[in-house]
Amino acid sequence: MKNRNISKRQIRMLQNPNAKIIICNTIETKAMVDLAIELDKLASEIRQGIGTRYELDSSAKILKAIRKVLLHNSNFLDDLSNKINISYEEPASINAIKETIGEN
Repeated sequence: MKNRNISKRQIRMLQNPNAKIIICNTIETKAMVDLAIELDKLASEIRQGIGTRYELDSSAKILKAIRKVLLHNSNFLDDLSNKINISYEEPASINAIKETIGEN
């Protein structure tokens, strides 16, 4: 294993209580992580701007659409795992999202 210096930025990022270290073994996983990073920026901006920069109704619709996409992705992974006989443990965050849109 290479001896690698950790930058101040990386240390600061790891101090965030929501920080996660993710190992991407495939291009598909890397793409999903890259999308998650972009989604975090966009969803955070929408949430922070509700009622000031963005209308409440349109913001709520956008956030609900995002949640539906996430549920679709989870369902896809569940179906795929069944096809290849590998267990899929649905993340607790997906269950929380289901509750917010009445699918649980």
